[in-house]
Amino acid sequence: MSKSKKPAIHVSKFLRDAVAARLDDEAATMKFPILCECLLPVFDGPCLIRQPGKLTIYAEGAHWRLKLDCPTEGLALSYACPSIVECIEALEGHLASGNAIWSPGWKKSKSKLPTVDDIIQ
Repeated sequence: MSKSKKPAIHVSKFLRDAVAARLDDEAATMKFPILCECLLPVFDGPCLIRQPGKLTIYAEGAHWRLKLDCPTEGLALSYACPSIVECIEALEGHLASGNAIWSPGWKKSKSKLPTVDDIIQ
């Protein structure tokens, strides 16, 4: 029995450059270098070697809660700020201070979360 070749997939003309498209926000990278390092994906040629981070901002009580997730590193950070106008600058300052307290980030999946026993064994 011979192996069949996969059929050629037609890519629309307007999508051909989309694969190589990369976010290039020079203003943000200059103003918030640490935050951008956490948020932007890293590629080695066409290969993704670091997933992009995720920044979530939501109202919680009398302040704004910022949650920064870095999935490749498996880390998450939660930060509270009283003003949404200043929250990105405050988060950058907090990251730059070296006082940020990171917690383990967990992937949402059907598999069970690791336990201390798993590490010991």
